[in-house]
Amino acid sequence: MKQFASTQIKNNWGSVQEAARQSPVCITSHGRPTFVVLDNQEYQDLVAAKYESLKDDITAGIHDIENENFSEKTVDEIIKKAKSQKKKSSPR
Repeated sequence: MKQFASTQIKNNWGSVQEAARQSPVCITSHGRPTFVVLDNQEYQDLVAAKYESLKDDITAGIHDIENENFSEKTVDEIIKKAKSQKKKSSPR
């Protein structure tokens, strides 16, 4: 992912836009990632995928409730486990 320091943005906005048309661009501040600029269609695709994932999760939850498939775990425990599994499976 191409990176630009936040101090470069003002004078290089055209370069940032051009780079973002190709792939997401990371904007850094003090050497740390703070924002990502991406093409609108890519953003819309991400939003749609997140929405579909949420719908699938809700559908699965309704199915579990209808089948009386309950868990003794708290919501916080389930979220913690899901985040842990996501970290293990995401490439770095």
